[in-house]
Amino acid sequence: MCMVLPLGALLVGVHCGKLTQEGEIGLDKTAPELSPTCADTGVNGKLTYGECEAWVTEGGHCGKSWADEACPKTCGICQLCTLGSWGDWSACTSTCGGGGQVRTQDPGNCGAGYVATSSQQCNTDLCAAGPDCTLSPSPPLMITDDNTVVENKIITVTSGTAPAIWVYEASNVTLRNIKIVHAGSNRSTGAVDGRWVDQSGAGIFFQRSPNVKIENVHVSLVTTPNPHATGDVCDTQYCGPFPYDMKYAYNIYGQDSEQPTLSNVFVTGGSTGFWCKNCPYGKVSHFRAENLHGPYPRGQCFQVESCTGFILEDFACIQDNHIAFTEDDISVWNSSYAIVQRGYIQGGNAPNGVGVISEMSDHTVVQDVDVTLVGGTCFSAYGANNVTFLRTRAKANHADAPNTCLAAHGFCKDKLGLFPNSQIYVGDQSVPDKTCCGDGELSRCDTRGGIWFAGDYTSDQAGGAHNGYDAANVAIKEGVFSGMTRIESSESYTQNGHCVNIDTSDWAASNADRQEAYIQKDFTEEDFTLRTPFVPTFCFPTN
Repeated sequence: MCMVLPLGALLVGVHCGKLTQEGEIGLDKTAPELSPTCADTGVNGKLTYGECEAWVTEGGHCGKSWADEACPKTCGICQLCTLGSWGDWSACTSTCGGGGQVRTQDPGNCGAGYVATSSQQCNTDLCAAGPDCTLSPSPPLMITDDNTVVENKIITVTSGTAPAIWVYEASNVTLRNIKIVHAGSNRSTGAVDGRWVDQSGAGIFFQRSPNVKIENVHVSLVTTPNPHATGDVCDTQYCGPFPYDMKYAYNIYGQDSEQPTLSNVFVTGGSTGFWCKNCPYGKVSHFRAENLHGPYPRGQCFQVESCTGFILEDFACIQDNHIAFTEDDISVWNSSYAIVQRGYIQGGNAPNGVGVISEMSDHTVVQDVDVTLVGGTCFSAYGANNVTFLRTRAKANHADAPNTCLAAHGFCKDKLGLFPNSQIYVGDQSVPDKTCCGDGELSRCDTRGGIWFAGDYTSDQAGGAHNGYDAANVAIKEGVFSGMTRIESSESYTQNGHCVNIDTSDWAASNADRQEAYIQKDFTEEDFTLRTPFVPTFCFPTN
């Protein structure tokens, strides 16, 4: 039986089959498989045009052009039902710093298989820093012994490729109460003391080191300003992209290490904030990243690659579009059964960048995440299968003023005067960088605008080792958006055109390619208050 419910800020609008509760991975496997047009209307079977029209009009549940158009083709007989009262809120997941709590609505006469949830942020007050701690100056450290604990250190690295802290083939290492200032460097790989390493001036680099714990740590990359990005704050701090060879200058860099855990961590100014490959079942919580510099394909606050079961929660990604050079803010790449939850994302000036992207990953859940001031798409399932966007919200991607989608954001040239979108543009400066606006312009195009996106990943994008990936089984549940705009233009990667407000029909037509990839589309357009971003606290000063 398919059921149709009233739409609301915290209610699921149209459902068929049993839905999962918060925290579960993916969609319930017992739910019926819906055809593309059923995905649009939320029903199965067939109705005559008159019956279907009555269901849409009298029920008042679709009201969206893509649903109205699909309704006469394949619809099912749906019956209205009434939900009961809300249950109690669950305990907050955190005592401070921001957590979450959920509640479930009684299914009423809709049947025990129906699930409707809502969530709210809780305990957003700053955590107590605890007694002041004294940090002792330390040279760069290399850790190779199991069970090592390093704490209460300040490490400053102004040159060289070696990371401030390098953990190599050491399990159960703890890094606690540490401040790191590093300058980054061009990528360097090779054998060091008989160990094959991939160093690039990272703040923290851990490799083949399971169960590393990073707690109460601040890592910042500080380098000389970019002479091609000047004015205001850019006269004293680096703005725009790093040179291409510095794209591996991560704040925290991990490889081949199971179950890393990070908590109360603040990273800023690196090519990417946190990046980990082959680090399954890790967890990053109460995490904040600011103003990353890329260049493409870097610039993320957080990215994991080939990391099954990774969790990111209670996080803030803050990218000042004047300072940073971003790609995707949060990226889950080729990583199954990942969860991204309870987060706040502000900023993203890449025309091909995304707020949260599940890329070639399956059984991914993105829930209770807000995105604002991201000029590209906000949430993306790119070549990904079985992705659930639950209670995801997007607001003011181009700020509140009219026609701001025509305003370029940030700087394109690095300190060498190059357009560093990729190795192609570094090697041949006669080729225009498509992420920059116009001939000779120094600013980035930030135009597209989008909310949820499903797209296919081709074999060449997948590195040639795969046959490509098609987006499939994507569900939007209880989504909300407000004040979203995009540019309307006959040109690609441009600031020339006019701004268009994104509504439900525009989203379907322009910003959600591969409509057939969706098995559910449940969202509303209404204003909302953004989440409170996480702010870390330390027992030592961070300035």
